[in-house]
Amino acid sequence: MDDTRLAQVGGACAVVGGCAWTAASIMHASQPRGCVGSECDYLPMRSASTGTAVLVALAAAMMIACGTTLMLLVRRRNELGRTGVLGAAACGFGIGALALAAGVQALAYDGDFPWMPAFVGPGVAALVVGLALVAWTVLRSRVVPTWAGIGLLIGAVLLLGTNEQTTAVLLAVPFGVAWLATGAALLLRRPEGAPAAPGPAVRA
Repeated sequence: MDDTRLAQVGGACAVVGGCAWTAASIMHASQPRGCVGSECDYLPMRSASTGTAVLVALAAAMMIACGTTLMLLVRRRNELGRTGVLGAAACGFGIGALALAAGVQALAYDGDFPWMPAFVGPGVAALVVGLALVAWTVLRSRVVPTWAGIGLLIGAVLLLGTNEQTTAVLLAVPFGVAWLATGAALLLRRPEGAPAAPGPAVRA
C-alpha cells in the first residue's frame, strides 16, 4: 500500500475515533458526579453507560489503527528513532495492562477487582507517556502538519489531568478533537511531489 492510500486509511480511522472519543467524554461528563478519595465511603462512583463503553471501545480500536498507520509512515521516512519505538512500546504496555485489569475484573471478580488500582495507575501512566512520545515523533517527522502534531501532543498531556468521576473528564475532549483534526489532515494530504493547486488568475 502506497503512502497516499495508507494516509487515507489512517485518516478515516482517526476521524471516526476522534468523534467517538469526544462523544464518549461528553456523555460521561453528563452523568451525575461520582466520588473522589474518601468521598467514596458515602457516595457512589460514576459508572460508564453502555453507550459510553461502546464509544470508548470504538475510539480505542480506531486510534490504534491510525496510530499504526502513522508509525508506518514515519518509519518509511526513517524518522522513527528511539522516541517512536519507546512510545509504541509504552502504549502497548498501557493498553495491555488496562485490558488485563478489565478482563480479570469482569471474569473473576464480578466487577470488584481489589487489585485494579495496581493495574490502572501504571497502565494509564504508560499509555499517556507513550501517546506523548508518539505525538512528538509524528510532529518531528512532519507526516502530518505541524499544528496537527502539536494538537496530538497537547491532547495527550491533558489526559494526565482527567478524572472520570468529575467534570475533569472533559479534559479528554481535546484529545478526541486532536485525532479528528489529524484525520482530516491525513485525508486532505496531497501525494508527495504533487503540484499545488493553481491560484486565481491575475489580470494585467
